Amino acid sequence: MSERRPTVAVVMATYNRAHFIGAALDSLLGQTRVPDEIHVIDDGSTDDTAATVAAYGDRVNLIRQPNRGRPAAFNRVIPDIQTDYIWLFDDDDLALPDALARHLDFLGRNPKYDFSYSPHYFFEHTLTTDGAQANPLLEWPADPPESFLLWLMESHFVPAQLQGMLIPTRCFRQVGPFDETLLRSQDHDFLLRLARHCRAGRIDAPTWAFRQHRGQRGAGDAAHDEASRYHVWRQYQQTIYRRVRAALDLAEYLPPSQRADVGGPAEASPPPGDRRLALLRRGAIMSIHGLPEAAVEDFRLYGAVHDPSGARIAEEERTHISRLGNVDNRETRPPLAYFRTLGRLAHARRGALSALLRGAYWSVRREWRAGRYGDVVVLAPTLMSLCLGYGLGWLCRPSISHG
Repeated sequence: MSERRPTVAVVMATYNRAHFIGAALDSLLGQTRVPDEIHVIDDGSTDDTAATVAAYGDRVNLIRQPNRGRPAAFNRVIPDIQTDYIWLFDDDDLALPDALARHLDFLGRNPKYDFSYSPHYFFEHTLTTDGAQANPLLEWPADPPESFLLWLMESHFVPAQLQGMLIPTRCFRQVGPFDETLLRSQDHDFLLRLARHCRAGRIDAPTWAFRQHRGQRGAGDAAHDEASRYHVWRQYQQTIYRRVRAALDLAEYLPPSQRADVGGPAEASPPPGDRRLALLRRGAIMSIHGLPEAAVEDFRLYGAVHDPSGARIAEEERTHISRLGNVDNRETRPPLAYFRTLGRLAHARRGALSALLRGAYWSVRREWRAGRYGDVVVLAPTLMSLCLGYGLGWLCRPSISHG
């Protein structure tokens, strides 16, 4: 008796993408293993998007609704889907011809994973094999099941995206709906929840291509151009990571191999060494996502964890402290008061200041070597602020009574 073939539904939300959506649908319908269902939710488009989709006839299920945003579009359709898997795809990207076949084959051979994910190519106008392969791919963690959640949190942007994932419908039921209050970064919020509950398996080769263009992003009142994309994204990331900080146990900032020895409520249970590492890792994540006050608080808590040896910081701690001092680019630089406060708090651990300075130095050095001298001018004061804060901390240290 032959094994039952798993079923797959594609869900695509769209808004005013008549000029791109046809190519996206063609790439899905041209799969070597064609999806069983394709659902397109037209979120109140004012161009010819609906007519473009309707031209595909019964091969594509077109659903029209007033403009309510991408999360609401997904939430309208996903609860009713009964296939084994759901593939969320964007209206301006392209799936490689054997994408779905490779996802299904991978999951069939690796039942220990719940969902699969892959890297992707970038393109602007026409995707060709040579052009795609000329683009560098993102680096992937060495052990995805071990580090997928941490990898997501420690990345400035979303490194693995829904277009490159095949997710069991049961995982959508388990994780819950998309957050309709997030008009941007809703994918990242969903992926963080998915990674907490389901195991990720990596496909090494790309399965899709991301189209880079300067068209409008978002829809309705949340619409913005490409130039504003970063700033809008940043605001929603801050909202998401405030929630993350409140929801995750401290032990969840450790790799699962270390977490296994913790047990119980994470805030109270980790041994001092693990607790210090978790606080540093959480602080670096909060800094990356625009929450410097939370990062400073974690560095303060780190310094308060007792170390009876009084030894200099371990190398792993040094690495994470350096990340607190590192700035990815001028757009993500926290205020200088953040660096002064870190410098002042560095008195709590021997070697902490040198680790912070190393992170700040590499930020400046990176921009210098790239010839971005304007960014060097913006980032160089972080080094001075760290030293100033350390000096102020030294002057304000508690005096020792000899009486």
